[in-house]
Amino acid sequence: MKFIALGFAITFAIFMGFFPSVPKAKPFWWKLMSVLIVSIAVILTILPPLSGSFGDAIDMHKSPEHRNVDVFLQFKTTPIMDSEKGIITAQAFTSKPYTISGLIYDKDQTLHTISFENTNLDKSIFNTKDKYVLNLVYNQELNTFKYNKTISVNPIFTYPYIPALIQRIRILNFHVPMSWTAFIAFFISMFYAIKYLRTKNLDYDVYASSSALLGLIFTILATTTGMVWARFNWGAFWNWDPRQISIFVLLMIYLAYFALRSSFDSDERKATLSSVYSIISFVTVPFLIFIVPRLYKGLHPGAKGDENTGPVISPDEGMLDSMLAFTYYISLAGFIIVFFWLLNLLIRYTLLDKKIKEQN
Repeated sequence: MKFIALGFAITFAIFMGFFPSVPKAKPFWWKLMSVLIVSIAVILTILPPLSGSFGDAIDMHKSPEHRNVDVFLQFKTTPIMDSEKGIITAQAFTSKPYTISGLIYDKDQTLHTISFENTNLDKSIFNTKDKYVLNLVYNQELNTFKYNKTISVNPIFTYPYIPALIQRIRILNFHVPMSWTAFIAFFISMFYAIKYLRTKNLDYDVYASSSALLGLIFTILATTTGMVWARFNWGAFWNWDPRQISIFVLLMIYLAYFALRSSFDSDERKATLSSVYSIISFVTVPFLIFIVPRLYKGLHPGAKGDENTGPVISPDEGMLDSMLAFTYYISLAGFIIVFFWLLNLLIRYTLLDKKIKEQN
């Protein structure tokens, strides 16, 4: 099912990109749909709250930075006043299990006590019919969970709470689609390079070079977002991880492509040699993106020694939370569509600029 959804997202986005054709101006409805898809992807990435468990709060209560955990729960009893202790308490249990990395979390029907001590909370706002995401911190001495604030009431969507990632889990919907979009951009560049060599139509060289330029930009964006994520997860922007090294090599290969193009004055010679280089360069792309990082031990999921191939392409059931997977596929389609929109604008601008120079 995962591969069907992934294939549908990519196929739909590519179909949108080639409709009505790459160099023709896109109709208004196309632009409106593209903006809508991208907007939905951004909203569904940023807005849904995390949904942790009481177990997560217990595990994190000694963490100096992440003691407070957003817990998805349902009240078993309404909050009541304990006159002896002078606090309001309530019994609650985790009510929404989620699956990720092949493990099932939150399948806990054990009642837990929540304390609303030292808060100006109206106890009547909680009932047993609704479901909540509350920010809690575990008190080991009293074996209770202290309430801090209400995050969401009856949320439609939630993301899983993963202690190693916390809010950084959201970057999956930006960082990984950028890498996939770069791969598609380099493939499109190779495709038009082949068409140029077959037809000697210089317009195809413009298509190929424009796609390669956007592929380079998306690769830089993927590298940058990955470095920011690495800084907060691994302690440094650059860790010489095999995937970081391979993406750096990929950047050098396509920077050399543009250095090669700038070395010739003749359009025909430049187009011919850069087309050959583009075809040879793309042969390295799947190896550098998908294969080489899995041959060596590293920090990224899917590296040698890791038990899975990574959350996105792993065939294992439950490797990617269903909500996270859903928003990822929308985000992937959105990024690919944005690439084709930019490609359309860049090609039209380059051809128009070229025509103006020829007339002058």
